[in-house]
Amino acid sequence: LLTQSYVRLSRVDVGLDQERLISVRINPPSPDYDSPEAVIDLFARLTESVGAVPGIESVTMINHGPLSSGGAPSRAAFGGAPTGSEDDVRVVYRTISAGYFSMLGIPIVRGREFDEDDVAGGPGPIIINETLARQWGEGSPVGQTLGVIKAARTRADFGEPLVGRVVGVVGDLNRTAGGAQTPVVYVPLTHNPWPEVNLVARSKGAPAAMLEAVEDAIHQVEPRIPLDGPFVGATTVRFGLASPAQRFNAALMSAFAVVALLLAAVGMYGVIAYTVSLRTREIGVRMALGATPGRVLRSVVHRVARITLIGLGLGVVAALALSRLLAGLLYLIEPRDPATFVGVGMILMVVAILAGYVPARRAGKVDPLVALRGE
Repeated sequence: LLTQSYVRLSRVDVGLDQERLISVRINPPSPDYDSPEAVIDLFARLTESVGAVPGIESVTMINHGPLSSGGAPSRAAFGGAPTGSEDDVRVVYRTISAGYFSMLGIPIVRGREFDEDDVAGGPGPIIINETLARQWGEGSPVGQTLGVIKAARTRADFGEPLVGRVVGVVGDLNRTAGGAQTPVVYVPLTHNPWPEVNLVARSKGAPAAMLEAVEDAIHQVEPRIPLDGPFVGATTVRFGLASPAQRFNAALMSAFAVVALLLAAVGMYGVIAYTVSLRTREIGVRMALGATPGRVLRSVVHRVARITLIGLGLGVVAALALSRLLAGLLYLIEPRDPATFVGVGMILMVVAILAGYVPARRAGKVDPLVALRGE
């Protein structure tokens, strides 16, 4: 169950192009970049510097990762500023740079994405995802007014409304294993500058070979940005449904699960093979009395299969009872998935039959006279 969960999770199409991506968390030093104007200028220079690195195809920025649950939820309202009433919609609030959607391959469903004029201009353009667009009601939301509460806690304008015109609708991203979608509002990074951002670059070749060059480009602009140490610095990245910690736990538990299955198979094979080998003389005597090798083999295999079925039956009952304890560790698969239980049962049954067949076939080749002399 754990292994299938990990495999299915890694194969889910999250709705964006993840090939050759590099991610760096940009944390500007305080107090030099505490003001919105200073940090906006820094982000622009970083984008230009990293974009000029040979082998870098494009660069973009976002306050949190595309699939991240980071940041406080915000409120939005159709037609004007949110009032705190029940009509407000809870949304994920994202600030991005120009070209963000085209770089990451997120489809523009209606309208357009932000351009440089939007980023350089005054507050106004807003982009929403399909989930929020479906809540709009009749008609297209493009060209309509939307208000959203600014959510950068360290800024003086935190909690103030940003009212603008919707210029585009983009495809949903698969943010959760269950497929549940969350309304998302995107505004230009310059209209509510975050104190720190994720810089995401796409390389033309192998991204791992570009990490040092990307870090050098960042330090050419601002050498005090921390890039050495745990959880900082440029890394290759694939955005997934689970956090890095969840993916690590899933991979680790999957490895333990595979080892457990192998140990069970090897142990079962050894015990059954040894038990059958103890009957070598008995098999020789039966053949001396007229039993054919085929009949002896069938007898041994039937006995092994019968014992194994009893063990599997007891094991399945115990596993079904305990599988609910795994519910919190599984993604995209039920704790009592029939295919998994049947598949593992078949693996163990094949191992058991082989464990009985191989020594029984070897014993069947023993000269009956040798077996009789032994008796």
